[in-house]
Amino acid sequence: MSVVPTLHGIGVGPGDPELLTIKGVRLIREAGVIFVPAARSGEPSLARSIAAPYIDLEKRVVELIYPTDGRARQMLEDCWDASADTIAKTLQSEPTGVFLTEGDAMIYSTFIYTMEALNRRHPAVNIEIVPGVSSIHAAAAATGVPLATADQRIAILPSDSPETVLRAALGTNDTTVLLKLSSGSESVLDLLDELGLIDHAVWIRRCGQPEQEIVRDVRALRNQRLDYFSLMIVRRPRA
Repeated sequence: MSVVPTLHGIGVGPGDPELLTIKGVRLIREAGVIFVPAARSGEPSLARSIAAPYIDLEKRVVELIYPTDGRARQMLEDCWDASADTIAKTLQSEPTGVFLTEGDAMIYSTFIYTMEALNRRHPAVNIEIVPGVSSIHAAAAATGVPLATADQRIAILPSDSPETVLRAALGTNDTTVLLKLSSGSESVLDLLDELGLIDHAVWIRRCGQPEQEIVRDVRALRNQRLDYFSLMIVRRPRA
C-alpha cells in the first residue's frame, strides 16, 4: 500500500516558542523532514529559530529560498515553483514533512504561495494546515488593545497600501491593523495625525521575541527606520 506524500503547513507563531500549538509541536516531532523558508542560502530562518526547541538535532531540515529584496514577480514565481518541486521530490523518499512559517500559515504567509504552486504542479501531494497564533493576535494580547467587540469592524492591511485605501480603512473601521511598518511609516503617521487618530495608535515590533518593544506614543517613531517585523494597531475612540 503506497503512502500518500503529506505536507503540513504549520504556523509557528510570532516569536515565543510557547505559543506553538500542541498539534504543531507533535507534527514537528513526528515529521521525517522539515522545510524552512530563508531569504538567502545560509541565512537564519526566523520560523526555524522559533520552533527550535521542538526540532530534533538529527532531523533532516531542507532550506527553501524565498528572496525578499523586491525581485520581479516572475522571479518570485520561479522561486515558489522551485520550492514546490523540491518539496515534492523530497517527499518521495520521506513522505511526511512540515513547512514552518511565522505567525499563521494563512495570513500574509510564504506558505500560501508554496501551497498554490504545489496544488498546481504536484496535486498528488496532500496538504494539511495547522493554524498558528498570528502577529496580529499576539500584538493585541501584548498591548492589551482589543481588536473588536460586539458589532465592530476590523481591517488588516499592509502599511504601504495606497493612501486612499489606508484613509478608507482608518475612516470606516473601528480597528485597523497596519502591517510591515518598515516602509511608508512617515506617511502613515501624517495620515493618523490628519485624521485625529495618532493618540489612538500603538506600535509593536518583534512581538513575543526577546527584543519585543511597544511604543504607545507613536509620534516617537518619526524619522526612525522601523523594523520589518512590526505593526500598528489603530483603535478609533467610541463616540
